[in-house]
Amino acid sequence: MKISKKNIQGIDVVYIHASKYKHMLIGICLNSKINQNNYNQLNMLPSLLEENNRIYKTTDQLNVALDYLYGATFFTSVFQRGHLFSNQFFLKLINEKYVENEEGLIESAFSLMKNIIFDPKKYKHKLTKKAVDDKIKETYEAMNTIKQDKATLAYVNFVKKISGDLPLIFPLESQLGLVDQDSMTQVYQQLILQDQLKIYVIGDFHESVFDQVIGHVFNEYVPSQKRNDIQLSLPFNHDGSLIEWVDYDDVSISRVYLGYHIEVERNTKEADTIELLSRIIGGDSQSKLFMTIREEMQLVYMIYSSYLYEINTLMIHFESEARDENVAIDRIKEIILNVSNGDISEDEIQRAKRSQIKSYRSVSDSLYGLLKLNINEDIMKNSSFNLDDRIKAVESVTKEDMIKLAQKLSLSHLYKFVKEEPANE
Repeated sequence: MKISKKNIQGIDVVYIHASKYKHMLIGICLNSKINQNNYNQLNMLPSLLEENNRIYKTTDQLNVALDYLYGATFFTSVFQRGHLFSNQFFLKLINEKYVENEEGLIESAFSLMKNIIFDPKKYKHKLTKKAVDDKIKETYEAMNTIKQDKATLAYVNFVKKISGDLPLIFPLESQLGLVDQDSMTQVYQQLILQDQLKIYVIGDFHESVFDQVIGHVFNEYVPSQKRNDIQLSLPFNHDGSLIEWVDYDDVSISRVYLGYHIEVERNTKEADTIELLSRIIGGDSQSKLFMTIREEMQLVYMIYSSYLYEINTLMIHFESEARDENVAIDRIKEIILNVSNGDISEDEIQRAKRSQIKSYRSVSDSLYGLLKLNINEDIMKNSSFNLDDRIKAVESVTKEDMIKLAQKLSLSHLYKFVKEEPANE
């Protein structure tokens, strides 16, 4: 797999050559710095732009345009790490070598994406009020759905508390009432004129064709001033104290979250080490937490761990009967302490490594998965994803690396989402 990076008339372009795929995938990413005031709007914009286009006025018209591109597929996504937020637009289409007019195919593909992103319906230079109002209505409905799903609500409550001023959960309820036609238009204009623009292409293709098409199609959308250079920022810090809180609701079981603070350097071996450590602690049905607390002690219905990069936290979550929650918490603390003291077997290490490598292989087997890995690596580390390098990095992690990192774990948050207390008679 060959990767090259270029700047074409002010636009950063990353070409990823992968000959085994019969399709190509184009990704256009607009990267922003989020805050309380633009978070909801940035989350709403991808679907709003797809559904509210001046050229393709209906879904049927967009589908016809995609059919002309030999059955191409258009879809959107969002990605967040700390204060960096990426609006991502993708188009999957047949490999250019299977058609006669390859330049015409590529130009039509980029023109379609340009129309969706840069040419929405407007009224008096603003995004239409109906489109914005419809998106706000959908967002309120999504928020109500979250509140009705108790498992999701518990997770949302935990992340909101631990993240502080950094918005991580959409929708951001405290700011939703401030979203309107004017604010949505303002955030959109910032997005397309000033925020960081990057284009990614993966597949088997000729760079010269893409160079020419990108320069031609996007020439008018590159402003004379330099676009914002958005840098990854992970602001969460821990002062060493333990924050505990409880929410009561109409639920039948207890949902408990423990947050262990640990700062991990993204460009070092620590990033691989924390992933392996999380797998050993609670990553699957063979992990320490699952085998001990669920299988042997039968204290919980489910239990797992996961590392949340945005808030520098190893999260451990379980569901149990109320009578068992405190015993389970104490046992979790004991297991973490034992791990920090060296209770990690060679079998556990090798199993975690095999699982992590299998995950990398599985994701990189798909065109979209491989592109997303490269986009994420570019955003987080300003580098590219190489499967062989990732495997070597994982295999190089030692038991001593894991113990050293485990010793940095500090319990910072303990949250319980439990059954309502009976009213006093």
